Formats: sequence, C-alpha cells, structure tokens
Amino acid sequence: MTALIGGQVTAGISGYSEFAQHIESGRLRAIGMSSPTRSPILDIPTLVEQGLDVELENWRAVVAPPGLGQSQREALTALVEQMAQSESWQATLMKFDWTDSFLAGPAFEQFLDAERVRIARIVSRLRGSASEAGAVQVGEWVFPVLVLGGAALVMILLVVGGPAKAGHYGSPAEAGHYVRQESPVQQVSPVKQNSGPVVRIAIGLVSFVALLNPAGFVAAGTVLFVCTASAFGSSRWLRDGLVGLTLCAAVYVTFTYALGVQLPAGAWIP
Repeated sequence: MTALIGGQVTAGISGYSEFAQHIESGRLRAIGMSSPTRSPILDIPTLVEQGLDVELENWRAVVAPPGLGQSQREALTALVEQMAQSESWQATLMKFDWTDSFLAGPAFEQFLDAERVRIARIVSRLRGSASEAGAVQVGEWVFPVLVLGGAALVMILLVVGGPAKAGHYGSPAEAGHYVRQESPVQQVSPVKQNSGPVVRIAIGLVSFVALLNPAGFVAAGTVLFVCTASAFGSSRWLRDGLVGLTLCAAVYVTFTYALGVQLPAGAWIP
C-alpha cells in the first residue's frame, strides 16, 4: 500500500476494504473488481464487463498442518463453525462488505479442488500471449542456428570424405605411394579433393542468411536446398527448386500454424 500511495508502483491488487479509505479520499482510483457481478454498494465495473474473462474471489480459510487426528479435526471444525455464526463475525462481514460463503468439511475440500482446476485454467489462458511472444523470439534465432549447424556438418563431411579423383588402389596401398606387387608395378595417383561441393554449400548458406528476413524462410530455404542438392551432384535445378519450395512451405506452415513458432515470413508479406 505504501508503494502504491507513494507512486513507486502504478497498480495494486487486494480486497476492497484495504483500499476503501484511499479510494473514498480520491488518492486511489478503482479500476475493476474480480467478482462475478458488481457490488450493490460500489460503482466499480467487473473485469468481465471490461473484456477480461477472470472471476476471482478473495476468500479466506482456516487450515491446519497435516497429521491431525479425526477428533482434533472435528474439534477445530466445530470451533470455526461456532465463530462463523457469532454476532461479532457477522458484524465484521458487514463492516468490510464481505460475502458470507462459509464452507466446512467435504464441501470445503470440493471447493478447494474446483478452485485449483479453475485457477490453473485462468493462468494458462493468460500466459498464452506471453508464450506466443516467446515463440516468436525463439523462431527468430533457433532455425538459423539449426540450418547453419546442419550445413556446417554437411560441409565437414564433404571435406573429409567428399568426391575424389583417384586411381585404382591396390590393397593395402596408400594414396600417393607406389605399390609393389608380384604382378607389374602399378602407380597410384594422389587423391585430389573437389572443392566444388563445399563452395556450393557456402553459397547456399550465405544466400540463406541474406534472404531469411527480407524474403522469408520459404524462399531462403529453397535456395539453400537447391545449392545443397547441386553440391551432391544434382543438375536438375527446376526439380530441386520445386522440391525445396514444397518442403520449406510445409515446414513453415507446420511450425507457424500448428506449433505456434513463427518463422520469418518475409518483408513482402504484410
């Protein structure tokens, strides 16, 4: 309350009785009530009226630690029931404009179980917008990292075991050596690495990064797919482009609409 009155925070949540004095003096303004309906003595709109589907009651309860015997439990319950029916308690309810919702025993246990389920659903629904925002942020960096990492792995495999031009190896010959056999001597030419596939992968990576935001994931992924297919020896550019476009479009639709992870759509899409 002190922080709210002093302006350190802009809003607060509590029962009306805690705020009543300052609302009546004009130092605080009541924004809304979480009750299902308006209070007959307070001109304060409910959250439901203002479009927020939330109903919460600021209820209070008397609880005890676990391990109580049945007789102890019955004694405490009887004591609380006696208090709830007293004139002093009824006067307290009237003073603070509290609703008398007394429950005890199995009825109170059922109420607690129902409240747990109901509150969990409200929290899950209200967290939806924050989760979607987080998914957008995740989508912006996770997929470029995955694509770049996968492409880097492909490049390493191409460098280590890529296409090579070599002569016939006699077992147990080594590249770059002469092999002496009982038959006529055969010379083995040294292995020559073909850098073409690596260059094509590199071009695809650079194009993917450059096109990801302005052109979108589908276009950038299609270019990378075509370059990768070319690195593995394919020369059918049109076919590879159509296959890559189909696959990337399917990935985009799946993650954006089914999983809620927003991939870059491209600056040309409003």
